[in-house]
Amino acid sequence: MWIHGTSVQPEWLDRIESITRQGLHTRIVCKPDTYNWFHFAITTPVILSDKRLKLDSIIVTFKTGEQAPVTAVHVRDGGKDPPIAVHEDISLVGDHPFERFGVPGQPEVFFGIGIALRVDSQSDPTQNWIEFSSAGADFLDI
Repeated sequence: MWIHGTSVQPEWLDRIESITRQGLHTRIVCKPDTYNWFHFAITTPVILSDKRLKLDSIIVTFKTGEQAPVTAVHVRDGGKDPPIAVHEDISLVGDHPFERFGVPGQPEVFFGIGIALRVDSQSDPTQNWIEFSSAGADFLDI
């Protein structure tokens, strides 16, 4: 299941310079020296042919400026806490046409899958941008 990048939602609007939604993507310019979480709500089938689905991985497609690295990715199943997958201590900049993140243990899905990406913007306002094209999830019916 996939969702287009125009559906992305920032957690804190006061940390955003601008948001432009276009046919190809959403371009977000972040305020310097801040961080923000960007959220995707993935359309989530939970039962198929009387079997509860499992989540194998999530995928995000994006591009960033040199001073707006993606530094963490969290995956949630509805309002469950803690997240079902946490990828931290990363620093992804530039063009990422297909960035896959595994979900340990391939847990059964009960609610809706949410993907959150943390972006840490730095001091140069011309390089504090990210463009989200799409996000998706790979489900298994094992």
